Amino acid sequence: MNGNEALDPVVERTRQAREALARQCGYDVDKMAELFRALQAEHPERVGQPAPTPHPQRPGVEAV
Repeated sequence: MNGNEALDPVVERTRQAREALARQCGYDVDKMAELFRALQAEHPERVGQPAPTPHPQRPGVEAV
């Protein structure tokens, strides 16, 4: 992006939120991770579960 393009409003809000969180944590990645873990513990209903990953079977090998 060369600075002349209009930003998507969602992208802009996301970047502003990221900057605010980073500033709140003093730009310390460990503090940010601690904050995110605390937020996840407070609001488990907001945390998604990863989709199950299928494990491909090799031809001729039975699943156990």
